[in-house]
Amino acid sequence: NDELGVTFDEFSKIRILPSDQFEASENLKDECKEFTHKIEDFNAIVQVFLEMLQAKAEQIEAEKLKAIGLRNRVESELENRKAKRLQMQLLIKERHAELFR
Repeated sequence: NDELGVTFDEFSKIRILPSDQFEASENLKDECKEFTHKIEDFNAIVQVFLEMLQAKAEQIEAEKLKAIGLRNRVESELENRKAKRLQMQLLIKERHAELFR
């Protein structure tokens, strides 16, 4: 018969559960608290890790933008040099033509 009754523990406290079930529930409660603390610690570690990843992602993005900017400057400089060379060649031809007039 699994009838619930009122009992007293060794400290004269009133208990509804039998002492073995009460101990088991207390152990379970303690294990749950410990598990909850471990999960909270894990979440804190994950949060720090995510913040580090975010910082690295921002750093990588900044470096990527800087590299794109440098590449654009190099391409622009190549185009400028090409135009300058053509301009100089044209000037040389004009001066050459003036020289032989």
